[in-house]
Amino acid sequence: MILSALIKDGKPDFHPKDKEELNKFLQSMEGKKLWFMIDENRPPRSLGQNSRYWKILTLIGDEIGDDPESIHESMKDQFLPKMWKLDEDGREVELEKSTTRLTTKEFSLYNKRVEAWAATFHGITVPPDPNEQ
Repeated sequence: MILSALIKDGKPDFHPKDKEELNKFLQSMEGKKLWFMIDENRPPRSLGQNSRYWKILTLIGDEIGDDPESIHESMKDQFLPKMWKLDEDGREVELEKSTTRLTTKEFSLYNKRVEAWAATFHGITVPPDPNEQ
């Protein structure tokens, strides 16, 4: 569950629908141990970034004879950091690597790493992103 709130007087001020959803969720979790992550507002990767990323993977796949999904999995393994959470028994469990958790800035850096990998290991030049300067 991802919610946003404005902090007023040191307390979260949720949109009424979010507050209702949060209350229902917490009631359904009665007696269970939960893990919370609180962060500043971070804009998630954009749809345009994601679309361009898959075009890059398709370009690479066409050049090296592999499918974009396989390349995606390989790139995640190489360039995304490991993330951990605590399970209900308090043990650390590694989260599946995912680009969906990246901010626009992080996803831009990730894309640059993928492009550099393509150039370095396969001689593939990816056209520049017209939306980045």
